[in-house]
This record gives sequence, C-alpha cells and structure tokens, in this order.
Amino acid sequence: MLGALGAAVVVASRRRGLVDAAVEALGARALGQTVDVVDDADVERLFSGLSTLDNVVVTAAEVYPTALDAPLGDEVRRPLGSRILGAHHVARHASGRLSAGGSLTFVSGMFAVRPPMGFSSAAASTGAIEALVRALALDLAPLRVNAVRPGLIETERNAQRLQGDARKAHVARIPAGRVRQPRDVALAIVSLIVNPHITGAILPVDGGQSLV
Repeated sequence: MLGALGAAVVVASRRRGLVDAAVEALGARALGQTVDVVDDADVERLFSGLSTLDNVVVTAAEVYPTALDAPLGDEVRRPLGSRILGAHHVARHASGRLSAGGSLTFVSGMFAVRPPMGFSSAAASTGAIEALVRALALDLAPLRVNAVRPGLIETERNAQRLQGDARKAHVARIPAGRVRQPRDVALAIVSLIVNPHITGAILPVDGGQSLV
C-alpha cells in the first residue's frame, strides 16, 4: 500500500524466505534485508546500512502459550524479546535516521486488553508496546510514534483457525460482522503515517471486538 503511494520500501525479517517472497510480490521499488530485532547489534547493522528514512513500521512478534510456572525458555523469552527488546532496539537505531516529520508505527494486539488464559508472556509484551509508544511519543518528539491494535487477522498463517464453525463463532463476536483482513490493518497504518498531527495514539482495528 505504501509502495502504491510512491514509497520505496525496505522489508526486513529474520526469515530470509519471507523477505524474498515479500520483495518479489512488491516489485522493483522494494529491497529486502534480514534482521533479528532481539539482537541489538543486528538492528544497528540494518539501520547503519540505510539512508534517511521517512517512516518505520514494526510488526515483529512471536506468540507462544506460556504457563506461569514454565521454565524461562524461548516460549517465554521470545515473545518478550521480539516485542519489547525489538521495539526498543528499532526505536533507538531508527530514530536518528528518520526525516523531519517522520514516524515510527508499531503493532500491538488484542492481548493488551483481552488476554486469553495461558498467554501471560505474550499479553505482557503486547501491553508493554502500548506503554512504550506513549513514552516514545514524548521522548522522540517531534518525531511521531503510534501503534495499531488489531485482533486476529486472516493471513495464511491463521487460515486454519478461521474455517467452518470456528469462523462463524469468531465473526459472531465482532460487531463489524466480518473477519479482519490484512488490508484493514494496512489502511490504519497508512493513516497514522500520513496524518502529521497524530502521535502517542493506539488505534484499534478490531471491528469493535474489544467493546463486547
């Protein structure tokens, strides 16, 4: 969507295959890089190789079910690290390269307000993103910092969870009456990027699900 508006896009992920697929889909105006946002040095490497940026969008997140008494393995560390440390690392290294009027946009999620049982680590990290956004909006001003808060999105990864009766039950809980699509979230992100007077905002893209 940003590419359609004329932006040159850099896509980064720690999975090379996902990067290559995204660049192929986006075409000539896209570049691809690998980065693990949990690794501060790797994030620094990414941004040191880029010129001035106008906007940075951070979607990195890992979600695992976590029992509170579980050992501190990857199921606990990765959700916390990918969101909290990752967001901090990106903000630290990207902010100095953002142009005047630039922005950082993060993605939180419904776990911040409606945590399910058994996902305490993921819920904590999602809520922390929203607190960090409000703090960074002050610390990095006049750069703008915002977040979108989507619910379950109908992506390839989530396709199996949205079949048959499970889909009907999910839609029944959404006042908007349909499953969220990637385009819905993209529109929200673009709106935060292009509006020069929004900062410190958390924009729900949940079809009203958090209200019921």
